[in-house]
Amino acid sequence: MSDPEDIIGPELKAWIGRSIGRIPIPEPISGSEVRRYMRATGDNNPLWFDDDFARAAGYRGRVVPPMVVHEVFRRVGGEGGEWADPWISLPLPEGYTDARNAGSESEWLRPVYLNEPLGVECQITGIKARQGKSGAVTIFAEREERLVNGEGETVFRRLQTMAHLKPQPAAAKGAA
Repeated sequence: MSDPEDIIGPELKAWIGRSIGRIPIPEPISGSEVRRYMRATGDNNPLWFDDDFARAAGYRGRVVPPMVVHEVFRRVGGEGGEWADPWISLPLPEGYTDARNAGSESEWLRPVYLNEPLGVECQITGIKARQGKSGAVTIFAEREERLVNGEGETVFRRLQTMAHLKPQPAAAKGAA
């Protein structure tokens, strides 16, 4: 193959820009979740558990710890619901069955409050192919995930890249 990008056909390229729209998180982040986080991590920041302290610091109430917000995306999907994740459904070339996280950038834009309604938006932002030193071609798919509050404001944004690989036979791995 002369150009690794040749492996990305028109059907796969057409997925760039595809979005799932907004899907509501089935249940808001609760005080009990924050308490479990605090016990597990030892992070006893009073912003997480003291309404008066949080208000005195300029917030409208208790704030959800950023790492709890980071994981809220896992609440949608996997149960046959409305989560039609374009990440999983990419029409990859035959044999590209192995995937790895190739990078992630997270940005917390606004505080998230206990029991606040949230929604998830996700969009495929890029698909590229690169040839490695071994000659194998890897397909890199990029997406942007957004967590949106009830007012429609983006409170958290994550850019993530997945590397899709075509597994090599065991004999080829040992020869490399």
